[in-house]
Amino acid sequence: MKRIGLATGVMVALLAAWVAPSRASILDFRQLVIDLTDAADARAKATWSEPGEVRLTERGLGWDADPASSWDGWIETAPLAVGTWWRPATGVGVRVALEPAPTPFTLANGQTTTPYKGAAFVRYSPDRVHWSTWQALEDAEGRPGAGPGRAWSSRVAVAGCEREEYLARLAEYQRRDVPWTSDEEAAVTWMVARDPKLFARHIPFVGYVQVRFEGSFVGGQRFTAMRVEVSAGIGGMSTIPKDPERTRARANEPWSFDARPRRERQER
Repeated sequence: MKRIGLATGVMVALLAAWVAPSRASILDFRQLVIDLTDAADARAKATWSEPGEVRLTERGLGWDADPASSWDGWIETAPLAVGTWWRPATGVGVRVALEPAPTPFTLANGQTTTPYKGAAFVRYSPDRVHWSTWQALEDAEGRPGAGPGRAWSSRVAVAGCEREEYLARLAEYQRRDVPWTSDEEAAVTWMVARDPKLFARHIPFVGYVQVRFEGSFVGGQRFTAMRVEVSAGIGGMSTIPKDPERTRARANEPWSFDARPRRERQER
């Protein structure tokens, strides 16, 4: 199954006019909502395993069988672009919800049991090619705002040692005569052209976030929706761009540097 990235969200930027330097901050919020009862929407935003008789239908992702039977499987979201096109995040808060919650059922011996809710993981990337390891999200069920389904949340951040080489390259770029010295997307394009293995050595920021659920597809219990919310606080200090109007027009666009081959980027 082809993976197609499709993200929806809103970014609220508390930016002053483009002055040098601007010390305003940016609050970034992105979300990905997947309707697992709609095949077109689900396939555009996620991939999943289909062990045994598990299938996606208008009733959701799962299978119809005795509740005491199950298959182990997974759901993986498309990468969600975060941050801004000119300033990526160095840490993000991630919240994940998978609906509905597990339903208790009665075994043949009369005993009632509730299926295990499963686990959720997150990883991040600067370019959709090089990724961090998968990190487990914490169980958030019962916390404020968690909703009625399965819920997980956590914060992931980049260690300073992972950013040292990148910041040195960024400082080198900013000494050049370029349209905007604060444009990190342009800086990354320049860096990778000179050193294609830069991100193979370090993952210095969070440009994309991807979430993975691992658990059981229980007989008669189908997943109907999955929601991923990512938030970040980003420093807004910047220099004046040579073309402020063009820069301002892209203000709400997220990070978009993509190192995948052109054919793969164009797949739908």
